[in-house]
Amino acid sequence: MSKSPAKSCDIVMANAGVSGLDDVFDLDDPSGPPVKPNLRIVNINLIGVLYTVKLAMHYFRKSPVDEHRDRCLILQGSTAAYVDQPGTPQYSASKFGVRGLMRSLRRTSWMQDVRVNFLCPWFTKTPIMSEEVIQRLEKLNLDFATLEDAGRAALRIASDKTMNGRAIVILPRKFAPEGFIDVARDDLKAPDPRAIWQSETLRVSHRVAEAEGHKKAAG
Repeated sequence: MSKSPAKSCDIVMANAGVSGLDDVFDLDDPSGPPVKPNLRIVNINLIGVLYTVKLAMHYFRKSPVDEHRDRCLILQGSTAAYVDQPGTPQYSASKFGVRGLMRSLRRTSWMQDVRVNFLCPWFTKTPIMSEEVIQRLEKLNLDFATLEDAGRAALRIASDKTMNGRAIVILPRKFAPEGFIDVARDDLKAPDPRAIWQSETLRVSHRVAEAEGHKKAAG
């Protein structure tokens, strides 16, 4: 914040993310003792994001709230939060975890005038993938999302103050003409039985009751 001209913070993007060999997937020799797995991927992709959220909520509240300012938290996820990705249990678990983090935060973060959204890239040519992996996927005729569309999606979230609790997936243009879409998979509605589970969970949540009280007091 000290380097900000306004000495404040309007937008935070939790962009930590690594992949790589996942030894949780590797099976140890059953004749020997189990080997403790290296949880580096979870520590960076999920625990690191939790630290970022904690710091963001702290410093957002130091910034003024008015029509010219914003408190926008963007959580970097992956389409691995929505589809099965074999052989990557830590990576998949971490991205599902960040998705769950967004869904929890969106119910109460607005009390601090903070909006939170989830940005989920498809396969994209970035340093997180080795050249060997990229070449293998190209040989399989996989279409990649682009960094340009990823930037445009992030800008859309950052600039639209009405957007809260949404998951934006960055996709190849053959799947999404604009390069990204609202995945619309985190809003539960009847006749989906999970909508009832969600309704009951919110009904008995003391955090939701607190939020409703906050809304009435503000109104």
